[in-house]
Amino acid sequence: MKNDQPWDAEEEQTLLALKESGKHTWNQIAKQLGRSYKSVERKYQKLKKRGEYIPEIEEVEIDEVDEEVHKLFQPEFDKKKKSPPSWPDLLKLAVNTQKAFEEIEPSQDVVRVKLKGDPPPIVMYAGDFHLGSRATDYVRWLYEMVLLLKTTNTFLISLGDNRENMRSFRHLKAVISQVLPPELQARLIVSFVQEMVSKGKLLADIGGTHDLKFDERIAGEMLLKWLYQQEKIAFFENKGILEISVDFNGEEIIFPNLLFHQSRYSSFLSTLHSNRREYQLTFPGKVVAGAHNHYPGAEIYYHYGILEKMGYNIGGFSWNIKVGPFITDEDQFRDLSSFYHRTATFCPACVYTKQGIVLLPTLKDALAYRASLSTADNFIMDVIEGLDIGDEDKDKLLQTLKMR
Repeated sequence: MKNDQPWDAEEEQTLLALKESGKHTWNQIAKQLGRSYKSVERKYQKLKKRGEYIPEIEEVEIDEVDEEVHKLFQPEFDKKKKSPPSWPDLLKLAVNTQKAFEEIEPSQDVVRVKLKGDPPPIVMYAGDFHLGSRATDYVRWLYEMVLLLKTTNTFLISLGDNRENMRSFRHLKAVISQVLPPELQARLIVSFVQEMVSKGKLLADIGGTHDLKFDERIAGEMLLKWLYQQEKIAFFENKGILEISVDFNGEEIIFPNLLFHQSRYSSFLSTLHSNRREYQLTFPGKVVAGAHNHYPGAEIYYHYGILEKMGYNIGGFSWNIKVGPFITDEDQFRDLSSFYHRTATFCPACVYTKQGIVLLPTLKDALAYRASLSTADNFIMDVIEGLDIGDEDKDKLLQTLKMR
């Protein structure tokens, strides 16, 4: 090696010629000149700054082994520049990608489901399960689901936040105190939904803040969208309309339900303020059911009576429902600095009859009511028949009683 020896003019010209030819690597040039890789690279940079350059020089011979190595590792560049894609090509790509997303998107806005009317169907409204949370009443939740599975023509509408799914939160305690980690909570929900769907019990589900929004914002996995894309059932992203069509021995009656998890409207003075606002500004459903804020409540709401009189299946009497969570651990609310805040589990059930909707506070109450319907109907008919009025007035009274 001649690294410690000064460069003469001939070596400098050889270095420039070899490098400018573009056919030789630094290692090949260093080997040819008997100097190190770093030495020839530094010398070349100095010569370039001085403006030294010889356009042509006799080709320096390199051995066959170096030539083969050069062919293997020296990149070959296409001198022809490719044209960028045109805007019509990019637009076509956008349209095709958009279609692909639409094909895998399970979320809907309006869905109709058909139910048999004998016996009258019962729909239980529930939400805010928070499965995986330390504070959830698992025994009560298990009881409600098993009762649903063991009864005839009974169904569930789930209003979101099925699992706790705490992956990130401003308080670490909320994350590490879960009794099931998020991945096991996901497995629990998948197994539960698959069984409910296979037995025809789940009418609809809504993405909540803990499940759908947490997944998309924190994990990006979108478990619920994947799950309901596979199961092909009604899935709403926070809000949607479910039309429940009931066949009463050939007579079809449609009961529109406006369902939501979280509403943009709220008032600390009224539990059901959000339901009334959604009814007025979104859609006047015969049932308007929501969840999210853990304040339970229910009311009969009368509005748009003229629509009912005109023959539409909206307006008149409607039910506003806000389900209560299955979270009952008092200590959790102290942690959230809300000592005055207490809640209760509330998953009411609606009996869909030919005369209208009847809401009961529990599925057990709804089952008892349905069992007594035939006896009650016979008694009411006996009362009407005993009235001292004409047949036309009796028929008019029957029609009036159906409007509820």
